[in-house]
Amino acid sequence: MIKDYLLIGTDLDLKFAIRFLCLNEAIKTTIQSHQIGNNLNTLICEFILGSVILGSRADQQETTLFKLKFNNNPIMLNCEVSPRGEFRCAIFPWDKKDEYQNPPEGELRITRLNRDNQVYESILQIQKKGIINTFEHNLANSEQSDSILLINTDDNQKHYSLWINKLPDTSIEDWESFTKNFTPKFFTECLQKSADPDVITKSLFKNGIKILAVTKPKLFCNCNKERVITGLKALPNEELVELFMEAKGIETQCEYCRKVWKVSDNEIKALIKMSSSLH
Repeated sequence: MIKDYLLIGTDLDLKFAIRFLCLNEAIKTTIQSHQIGNNLNTLICEFILGSVILGSRADQQETTLFKLKFNNNPIMLNCEVSPRGEFRCAIFPWDKKDEYQNPPEGELRITRLNRDNQVYESILQIQKKGIINTFEHNLANSEQSDSILLINTDDNQKHYSLWINKLPDTSIEDWESFTKNFTPKFFTECLQKSADPDVITKSLFKNGIKILAVTKPKLFCNCNKERVITGLKALPNEELVELFMEAKGIETQCEYCRKVWKVSDNEIKALIKMSSSLH
């Protein structure tokens, strides 16, 4: 399997910004770790691809959280993305993952936190045509120049996304001429020719492109035992005592990476404030 990559570049005339994303490995791992039902596969693949390619495009933001919430259904999808394309994904609640409306109805909430801890939030209603159309709608309203977004996911574990943005000095005529062939059908046909990124980019861009950077997007999770213990510290002393008296310790599972963290009785005891509750 071809390694995941995020290609950043421009056309040779420096008129268009280009981002091309391959997430075959990371999406496969996410699907397997969350044991996602078949009827959610396409939806979550499209959601991850759109989140990562858009969440990794701003240099000044620390992180972007994409939250997909459905009407009349408890399912919620979260995807947290860093500017480098590192991400983690979660599905809430766990026991409802196989139920959702098709087409889904709900909202896409995008929250950005920059290095100055300033928070910017956008809320979009999911378009009837699906999540890809909703991402396109977000681009149309948030970008100051024209752009197109193409997402492809299939049962053969080919998961790609392409984002092209018109640079400020580019004319509308040049933009329309350059992008007129970039349809979902054309994108899929180019991807079917090969898994080799060089072959794909040559098929997509007949006149060639200038590659500025290639990064490796990957799954990440910053969960750790210290965070679990910090959460326990927020509990009332009486609840900590009750947990200690049960003599079972605590076992919790990260909703993103599915790693299990265990806190022993002795560690719980160390958190309990000395009080009459212990006598």
